[in-house]
Amino acid sequence: MLYDLQNIINTCTAAETKDKAATYGSLANQIAIARILKAYYFAMLTDAYGDLPYTQALQGKGTIPYDKQEAVYPALINELKAAVAQFDAGPTVQGDLMYAGSTAKWRKFANSLRAVLSLRLSKANEGLGKTEFAAAIAAGVIDANADNGTITYPGGNYRNPVYNYYVVTQRFDYAVSASVTGLLNTLVDPRITRYGSNNLGFPYGLTRNAALAWQTANPSFAFLFAFTATPQTAPMSVLTAGQVFLARAEAARRGWTTENAAGMYASGITAEMNRWGITSAPAIAAYLATPAVALNGSASDLQKIGEQTWLAHYPNGNQGWAEWRRTGFPALAPAPGQTKPIPRRLPYGPNEPLYNPTNYNAAAALYNNNSQDAKVWWDK
Repeated sequence: MLYDLQNIINTCTAAETKDKAATYGSLANQIAIARILKAYYFAMLTDAYGDLPYTQALQGKGTIPYDKQEAVYPALINELKAAVAQFDAGPTVQGDLMYAGSTAKWRKFANSLRAVLSLRLSKANEGLGKTEFAAAIAAGVIDANADNGTITYPGGNYRNPVYNYYVVTQRFDYAVSASVTGLLNTLVDPRITRYGSNNLGFPYGLTRNAALAWQTANPSFAFLFAFTATPQTAPMSVLTAGQVFLARAEAARRGWTTENAAGMYASGITAEMNRWGITSAPAIAAYLATPAVALNGSASDLQKIGEQTWLAHYPNGNQGWAEWRRTGFPALAPAPGQTKPIPRRLPYGPNEPLYNPTNYNAAAALYNNNSQDAKVWWDK
């Protein structure tokens, strides 16, 4: 995906190809969108692995150094700002499956991503995070579900991956985690009927034999969404108004902004409920008023915001894992019988020591010989 995005930038820049590329919309806007998506993917990668090749990546070089995560994060924030500034009023970009070439919505997406990345610095570089978060909010972020970063699958050859998994490939070993259903059940959260086919989640981290035994004893566990009734055109969200409102609630609670934390929190939960088809105002109000959900100005506020943020990222496990590592919420424990802690990072893959050994060895040494238990820079 990163190479595809870089090729868009290269094609829109090179003298011999840019005129042809211009027939598909403003060159500046094609480049800006590609830069924003590159930042998104690099953020996912560095959140998972930590230090990684960034500055010299995607240039056809094999043996390149790893950039420190503490340098990658400011670079990603700057990249998002530069991409937003690059948008012009030229012809609409074609082939944009998320925003149909709307530069206004892409600006909001980029600013929202910038805010989320800035908040992820809450324990690693609070000064930078606070400054960039406030600036991103002021620049304009996603504040309505109509502006969510959402992929709507057209069906046919391009189907929703959950539909593809259950209906097309007939795989039935992909379930809602008991960690998710457990929290939803505790909170009496109405989203439980939308996240999965029922409220019985599958315990994670079991050995194969233990998992098969549990499945035999519990054959009607929760599958994702509507299971085999999931439409092949069902949308999947990348970044939403609810997630951004909840980030704003945390930032306000931390004193980073003068926004009202309770108001942002309520807006975030409401937007997420609406996104999942729960629109009853009285039902949402009742949920917000329950003691386990309502903010009360105490130290528990950050826990409640953290739990709601974690839930709001479902089913995006990458973002949920990152938020859990940053905040510690919800309180999760290793799977039964496990003696090792929950992983804090993904180890570098097996190709790195083969094809980039010197730089790999230097990077791996900083993570206890490439251990999954070592923490990335922002994970304090």
